[in-house]
Amino acid sequence: MTITTTTPVSRRIAVALYLVVAAGVFWHQRACLESSRATYETKLKQLDAMQSDARRIEVLRTAPRQATDRQLPHDRLAKEIEEACLRAEIPLKQLASLWPDSPMRLQQSDYKKLATRVSFEDLGLRPLVAFVYHLQAIDASLTIDGIHLSAPKHESPVWNAELTVSYLLYAPRGAAASRTASRGLDLPNQQRGFLSHGPSES
Repeated sequence: MTITTTTPVSRRIAVALYLVVAAGVFWHQRACLESSRATYETKLKQLDAMQSDARRIEVLRTAPRQATDRQLPHDRLAKEIEEACLRAEIPLKQLASLWPDSPMRLQQSDYKKLATRVSFEDLGLRPLVAFVYHLQAIDASLTIDGIHLSAPKHESPVWNAELTVSYLLYAPRGAAASRTASRGLDLPNQQRGFLSHGPSES
């Protein structure tokens, strides 16, 4: 009958191997925990940023609509759009085009809506929100009537975006226009806003 015994040296080796394995598992778990915590903190920061953007949009959405008594020259509007791009850190090469639409009278009112379509290529959502915020901070008479997003052909977290930027032009019809010309502009208080000082266009 053979009896196998573990010598003190073998026991020490086994204990040492166990400690090495345990230490390896411990450091692996700690690294995973640190990674999870970093991911969690990153997600919290992203959530805070998204909530901040949402509050900005809500403030702009509920702001009263303002009107101007003169049509903005296209080059002036283009400069305001470019300035908003710079403030939002959007390279101007991503600003694809600016297309002014024909003025449209709002039903039977004394106001016309003038709209310009603004197109961007390969734009992230956060820069897009920042652009809207800065554009309306630059000129309170401008509003964003619509945003259309389409995914580019390549796979990336960016979009091709088309925005409709518009403003109200106070343009009385018929007799009202003559009275306004004779006594000067008399906008209702709730419609009184930014008044352009550029040259008037018919």
